[in-house]
Amino acid sequence: MSLPDEEKHNTIGSILGQKGYGKSFLTKQIARMSPRVIAIDNLGEYNDLHVITGYRESIDAVAKCESLGKFQLALRTSSVEEDLELMELVRHLSHFLLIVEEASRYVSTAYLPEPLEYLIRFGRHRAIDQIYLARRATELHRDITAQSDYIVSFRQHEFADVKRLEHDMGEIALSAKDLPKFECIVYGEDTALPWPVLERKYQVEHDSS
Repeated sequence: MSLPDEEKHNTIGSILGQKGYGKSFLTKQIARMSPRVIAIDNLGEYNDLHVITGYRESIDAVAKCESLGKFQLALRTSSVEEDLELMELVRHLSHFLLIVEEASRYVSTAYLPEPLEYLIRFGRHRAIDQIYLARRATELHRDITAQSDYIVSFRQHEFADVKRLEHDMGEIALSAKDLPKFECIVYGEDTALPWPVLERKYQVEHDSS
């Protein structure tokens, strides 16, 4: 049973892994359980959502969202600048899940644009759940992983990524380099994990026991 909005702890999640390893599939599972979803879908991954193509069309769709009980939108524009402007716009909504696919298009370890900085710092006050996806741990700004209530990592190939994960996740991160395809490690308190992530965590714990 879901908690009333005033009691719900809105969460930030980081989901990491190379293309084809399962991170978008897991995120789609989470999205299907959320009645209000906006995905910044620069890779065209979320065809099972209502796809909106074009900057002006996306703005018009977002403007209608606050009055709707349910919406599941995949917004596709043609540039990073347009995506960031959409993130600036959606921060004024409330009670929804924001998915930012391929977050490394917008951030680096040293740079966090203002719309994302605002969402990470203040999005909880508007009951905005957030998921940031990236291929490598070192592609994300530290504020994202530091503020994440949970981190999911599929296989990480580079030593630098494993060491970065170790800083955020502890010793469990050391197994990220040897994970089979489609398997992942999960860091976070159970109460903060979306159900599909919690299932993955239980599976990992069961397989390792």
